[in-house]
Parts: sequence; C-alpha cells; structure tokens
Amino acid sequence: MKKIIRFTLVTLVILLSLSLFGCAAIERLFLGGDDYQFSDIVLTQTDVNEFRIEFTANVGRENVQVYFTEGFRRSESVKPKEVEKKAVDAKNARFSFTGSFNLGEDYYLWLVNGDKEAKTSVTIPSMFPTISVSEDGAATFNFNYTYGTSWGSFCDPTGKAVFKSTKPVFDESAVLVAEGIDITEEHCALGTNGLDSYFYSVSTAKEGQMKIISRPVQIYDYLKDEINGISANLTSDLFLEVKVNINESSEITEIIRDELGLLIKSDIADEIYLSDATYSDGVATMRVDLRNLIYDGLWYDVLLTLRGAVVMDIPKVFNGAQVQGLSTVKKDGIVYYITSWGPEGAPESAAMIKVYFEEDTTRFADEICKSYLVSFTTDPVPTLKVTIKLKDSVSKAPVLAITAGDKNKLTSCEGVVNADGTISYSLAVGEAMTVAGNWYDLRFFIDNTAYEMLKDSCIGYADFAAKYNDDNNARVYEFKEWNGFLKLNYTSVFAGE
Repeated sequence: MKKIIRFTLVTLVILLSLSLFGCAAIERLFLGGDDYQFSDIVLTQTDVNEFRIEFTANVGRENVQVYFTEGFRRSESVKPKEVEKKAVDAKNARFSFTGSFNLGEDYYLWLVNGDKEAKTSVTIPSMFPTISVSEDGAATFNFNYTYGTSWGSFCDPTGKAVFKSTKPVFDESAVLVAEGIDITEEHCALGTNGLDSYFYSVSTAKEGQMKIISRPVQIYDYLKDEINGISANLTSDLFLEVKVNINESSEITEIIRDELGLLIKSDIADEIYLSDATYSDGVATMRVDLRNLIYDGLWYDVLLTLRGAVVMDIPKVFNGAQVQGLSTVKKDGIVYYITSWGPEGAPESAAMIKVYFEEDTTRFADEICKSYLVSFTTDPVPTLKVTIKLKDSVSKAPVLAITAGDKNKLTSCEGVVNADGTISYSLAVGEAMTVAGNWYDLRFFIDNTAYEMLKDSCIGYADFAAKYNDDNNARVYEFKEWNGFLKLNYTSVFAGE
C-alpha cells in the first residue's frame, strides 16, 4: 500500500484573521464560537501520517455534523466526517474520527447544525521521535520535530513530555518520565532502567487545550539483530525497491512481518511516501514509485518504520555488505539516483542512502555501447584499459578521456579496432592526474558530447575494489563511484601531499 502527502505550509490566513478580528475573535478561533465550545482535543498518532482525533463539545443532544477542512472557509463540496459520538453528560458529547493528513499543515475542525456552527484550528504535528543509546547504555529520547515547520503551532512553550508504558497503545497506565520540557529542547534523557518499555512523546498545544500523543517508540537496536541483510535497488519501472531479509526463527518475526514499512520523505517532511511490506520466504519487500517525487535535485530520506514509528535510516552498508544495488535509472529525460550521505570524516558504515532525481543533462556510455569493460594497470605506467562493443546504430567510434568535472579533456586517446569488431583503448593517466584525492571523470566523447561510464555496467567488483600501487611515483590508484558514475583517483604515500 502506498500513501502520498504533498503540502505547502499555510499560516498567512491565520495571521490575517487574528489581526482583523482582534482578541475576541482569537478566543473564538481557537476554542470554538458563540454557538459551541471545544475542549479536551486529543490527537493520537496511529501511523506516520494517520491520527485519531478526539474532542468534547457542548452540543447536548443536538444532531451536529463534524467537518475537518484544510481551508479557513468550508465549501459546500466538503463532506462531513464519519464520526463516533458518545454522550458525556446532558450538555457534552465526545467525538472521534481517524484519517490521513498532511504533516505540519493547518486544518480547521467544525461543528455545524443548521445556522449554528463553531470552528477551531488544528495543526497536524510533524515529528519522527526515536531513541538512541550511548556506549555506556544510557538512552535518550529524541523528539525530532521537523525543521522548517512551526513547532509552536502544535506545542506550547513548555509543552513537551515523555511517558513510558508496558503497552504499545497509550492509555492511563502510562507513567510520566519528564514533563514541562521546553519547546526548543530536542532531547530527553531516559537513563538505563526500564528501556524495554514503550515510550511516547506527549505534548500540549493551544495553552493546554490540545494534547498530541505519538506512536510508541522503542529501542530498535534489537531489530538489527533480526535482519540478515538489506538491499536497495532502482527498478526499470522507476520504483525504489527495498528488500529486508528477516531471521524467521526470531520470536518477533511476526511483528516485523506485519508492521515493517518503508518511508521516503523530504527534509522538512512536506512530502511523504509510505509502503507496507509484502512478505515471502523470509524477505520483506517494499516499493515506492519515485515518479511521484516533486522537487528536482532534492535528496530524500529513506527510512524503515515499525508500527508507524521510525526505526532507522537505510544504511549504505549493513553487516559489512553494500546495501545499494542498481543506483541509476534514466527514463523520459529524467535520471533517478540512489546516493549516500554521511557526516564529514565518518566511516562509510555511518553513511545512509538517499534518493533523488534530476533532469537529464548527461549521456550514458550504455547509449552507445552494447558492452564496455574497464580495468587498470600500473605496469609499466598507470594506464586505464577499456574494451567496448559499439551498438549497430553508432557509426563513429568515441574518444576515451579523463576530465575533472568539466568537459576539458586532461588526456585522451583513440581506440584500436580489433578483428572481432571490439575497440580497445589504452590511456596513460599518471601525468594528467595531478591532484591527490580528486575524483576524475572517465568518459567517452563523440564530438563534444560526453558519455558517462556507469560503474554497474562496466567493471567487476574485484577490479573496482582493488588498490593499484604505483611504486615509481609513490601513488595508490583506486576506482570510485559517484551517483553511479565510475571515477578514478589517487592518494600519495607521502603525508601532506
């Protein structure tokens, strides 16, 4: 199942309303109106973007209709919500409904009965709470409110709290861990005791009139022990396909199978794409259609969820194995990529994968070659070796060259046609590569058109992973990969070069 959220933050209408109508209007806007009053509003997160909304109103036994709109005005085309209604007493009733909403977006909750009506604003929270554990076993609750959204619209200045429970559903048995936490405080220390519990972010908004309860969050390090492997590939039909191999002998296999999901989101979570897992033979498969992504060039986060709570970013390396498979797909003038990001200076194991797309401004060697094979040697001099088989539709043999970001050929050579129709290239690169650590481009050129070499198409793992020692010049050459493109660099054995 796939769910999509796209939204733009709306605050101007609220600000204009407050300035135009004054303090009395503010009271009516946030608590109801002259006809009805809202109280005890509770938003309980049931999935990443799903919430159960409950509230009490002084409607007595009147047959009111409930609306939930994205706009400040309610058009006639908007249908009333299907709600559960229970009498509290002679004057008040308790209402509830569940739905999928845009995170960080302003909505309006309405009560309508003929000419009588009232409304109050409700902002759907944008938060992805997690728990992290330090080396000494101390745990920290991370609220993870989304940057770029107005936290103050769904949290009072000191409205944050953390509860813990033995249950994966929040109820009156939950125990308070900390309260009165400042809105700007991003973390809450949990210590080392009771860490097998479920933890909840519970915040207040609208000066205590509204309560927001998150999905249950646990320490999910145990989940990694139940996963045997992760792979992430782009498919020819432009889906990101993530496969998770699960330890079927585990006691929690059923939970993982039923509750595991994939989340792709923009940095400020104004776009969210979700996929439930399909499970077969110990493998959970999740797929998200990347053609729905909106922002060209934006790197989207890729995460695993369990019970609707974030478990972890999909890592670049899991259990020592590369997660990323096919990482570049081009179709209809758009190129889709799997890439990776990690903190500067951190090891590769700390990197996490991202996905993005951009308009096609490059050409791939696969467009002109039926096949091409790349290797490298330092005997007798550092030399790039390439053998290609051109497609029948290509009449002109390309030039092999290395560049440094632009199309300026630092060195290049023509190919030699072999008896079997293949073309062989031998390009000495040592003198052209002058900057240690720089990743040099490996490209074919036909006239002024450059064709990128795709790592997955042209080199075996052993050749790609090898280190090529040039003892004569005290250099070590290595192949690299960037966005699926094959690169070449060298490092010096002399410190400080």
